[in-house]
Amino acid sequence: MEIVVKARGGWCLTEFYGFPERHRRRDSWNLLRTITDASTLPCCIIGDFNDLSHIEDNQGRVEHHEWLFNGFRTAVNDCALQEISMQGYQFTWSRSRGKPNAVEERLDRDFGNSEWMALFPDAQVNNPVAAISDHSPLLLRTIQPEIFLQKRKFRFENKWLRELDFKELVYNSWDAGSCQDLLPRLERCSELLSNWGKQCFAFFKRSINQYKQKLEQLRHYSDPDSVEEYDTIRKNMIDLFVQEEDHWCQRTKSFWLSEGDLNTKFFHANANARRRSNQITRLHDGNGIWYEDKTDISHIDM
Repeated sequence: MEIVVKARGGWCLTEFYGFPERHRRRDSWNLLRTITDASTLPCCIIGDFNDLSHIEDNQGRVEHHEWLFNGFRTAVNDCALQEISMQGYQFTWSRSRGKPNAVEERLDRDFGNSEWMALFPDAQVNNPVAAISDHSPLLLRTIQPEIFLQKRKFRFENKWLRELDFKELVYNSWDAGSCQDLLPRLERCSELLSNWGKQCFAFFKRSINQYKQKLEQLRHYSDPDSVEEYDTIRKNMIDLFVQEEDHWCQRTKSFWLSEGDLNTKFFHANANARRRSNQITRLHDGNGIWYEDKTDISHIDM
């Protein structure tokens, strides 16, 4: 897949899956050589290679012969690929966690050729916790993201009406303060509701990230208590994923989907599209004139 980045040009991203059968590993290595030879652009190859490069990539009782390590390293060197450094936990696949026959391996990797590494010298790969799969996903960051802080506008949430202490909160904030004018009361009430809403309805991703951080800590341990806590938190995180989908499904008013995969991104995109369609971008005055600038529509008789 070709990707074009402004001011950097185009580069090729390839998702790779190596043959899991040992007798077909050479086929995987030759396929890797074919892919890199055919690419005329800066190339990045990411995926499950089903191969290890060193004995340290394995933690468990699965035996790997030296010819497997050497064959994979030789293929990578023949392709002139450089591995992008992985941050955090190094093992990307696990089996029978917490049991005597537990195995963890680094099967998933990300490589780039010299031209790609020159384009993105600060590239990093993260290994976040997976909620369901036995493989951890790989998150490739080509550049470090910039953080922009923007104050959110007040939005009233209908679900607040279902809270028992909502009315009391509004009454208290409305009567508080020395100034009893309407606008100061509204500002005071909206600010209090916003802060209260953040505490009562923490954004789903924040809670999910907290679970992920805890799982990152626990997967370093294999004692029974840690494994049990790991499984419990993992189940709770799955529940949050389902709640997040319901949240965005309600916002897009997409009631037609009752069951199925998590479609959070789909609902989020539809919610944004619906919000844009509800905005008034221009007005027609009835005389054939359209007004698009807000400064020009104050005189229109509505």
